[in-house]
Amino acid sequence: MSKFSNTLDQYIEQEDIWQLEGEQGVRNLKEIISTIGYSGYGGVLENFLADNSGCIEAMIEWIKANDYLGDWDMLVSAELAPVKEEEDAE
Repeated sequence: MSKFSNTLDQYIEQEDIWQLEGEQGVRNLKEIISTIGYSGYGGVLENFLADNSGCIEAMIEWIKANDYLGDWDMLVSAELAPVKEEEDAE
């Protein structure tokens, strides 16, 4: 484990940042992101994500792997353009 990982774990324990669900989870994540130096102008999360494309990629991969009920597939499928069938060249 890296030094920063240990330091962040200590901070999370010190500040009692244990809840990750719901609005409190978002507030806790924003607190951590603010602590590592991201300001609120334009939004703390937005600034962090704009500067860390790997996090965006990880979130997209998480979304792909977690459509347990199939709702997200249904919603995305509804946004897909119809597939055009190729006409036979004569």
